[in-house]
Amino acid sequence: MRPSDLEACRLVAVYGHGRAGRALVRHVRAVAPDAAVLVLLDGDADDDTAREATTVGFDLAVGPAAAEALRTQPIDVVLRSPGVSPYREPLALARERGIPVTTATNVWFGLHRPDNVVAITATKGKSTTTALTTHLLQAAGRTAVMAGNIGLPLLDLPRPPHDVDHVVVELSSYQLADFDGHVAVGALLNLMRDHVDWHGSDARYHADKARLLDHADVVVANAADTGVVAAVADHTDPRWFDVRQDPAVVGRRRIPVADLHAALSRSRLVGGHHVANLAAALAIVEAVEVDPTSVLDAVADFAPLPHRLEVVHDDGRLWIDDSISTIPETAVAALRAFPDRPITLLAGGHDRTQDHTPLVAEIARRAEVHVVTMPDTGTRLGDDLAQAGLEERTLVAGDLADAVRIADRDTPPGGVVLLSPAAPSFGAFTSYEERGDRFATLARGLS
Repeated sequence: MRPSDLEACRLVAVYGHGRAGRALVRHVRAVAPDAAVLVLLDGDADDDTAREATTVGFDLAVGPAAAEALRTQPIDVVLRSPGVSPYREPLALARERGIPVTTATNVWFGLHRPDNVVAITATKGKSTTTALTTHLLQAAGRTAVMAGNIGLPLLDLPRPPHDVDHVVVELSSYQLADFDGHVAVGALLNLMRDHVDWHGSDARYHADKARLLDHADVVVANAADTGVVAAVADHTDPRWFDVRQDPAVVGRRRIPVADLHAALSRSRLVGGHHVANLAAALAIVEAVEVDPTSVLDAVADFAPLPHRLEVVHDDGRLWIDDSISTIPETAVAALRAFPDRPITLLAGGHDRTQDHTPLVAEIARRAEVHVVTMPDTGTRLGDDLAQAGLEERTLVAGDLADAVRIADRDTPPGGVVLLSPAAPSFGAFTSYEERGDRFATLARGLS
């Protein structure tokens, strides 16, 4: 099905009603005003969705009724939100019925097919690199907008994409699983273990991420990541970045690692892991014919994204919101951002069977790190720490508020209270943003 065929549809199903789902509903209403719209939800509709069903004009099918609608209703097309896995049985049954299943991302690319799109994906670091790339392109005098998984939903871009030099798009594995668009530059920064529950396996998660490379004219890839190197093996002439070497590899250029660190030291970015993000952004701008050395000074003006090693309170101790940390590897990077200070790490959240081995190893080698565990993964993390002989440095909290109270009691002056949960927020919170905001509120409310 071509996106233009929406105009001829009589019944369009939109699966999910978050940010992307709402953009889809708006788009369908604009291009197919006579079509009936059915919003499918796995759970109950919240008050905003119920209200919009009346004001915007769409029907709702929730819970079992959503799956039943996919089996029985005369649906012309299903537009799935990124959070809805295409591998789920109801969508598989819909495809067996001959109902096309696609996404807002594919709709946008099908309408525009722009040759000015830079797309970035990774397990971690993609949001910062996307924002930093946009910033550096703008510093170079290019017109650039940011969209996709960060910034505006693609369907909400305020102008035709041909009016700008670059549309910089962050794409998640959820958006790439059935991606059929085309990009001028596709960047794969790293591959770790994540979202296995959504994709079904590590191998499929990595394959869905790497799908971007098959749809890119120019590939930018991390030479320091073995999974990325394997994914790029069949691509000719990729643009590498590699900060293990000095000078660092930045596309077709070499830049002294000291220059990268100097640029970061003048910025508000916290953590040594950002040197790889910066090298990636510079390799991307180099791929669109911007001299990367000409924009190094612009790093100082970059505004870091919230919930990423963000200082939210300072009472003689730094209270750091790194709520974006949803896997153990990112918690390790967060700990390494503060190498010389006592740290109280608040960790735990939704269980995706995370492997805590790298996090336990980092805590073991850092005598100044203590851990406050929180549900649900906190129980497993506590057991893993106990097996490593670290139970004396581990305390158990019932929830985030309890963890903050414990950290306030036990963290000495000059220390760091680090919310880097190494797990998603679902269950206790609706998003990592809500979790980070709650942490900041609790920290600032301490007497």
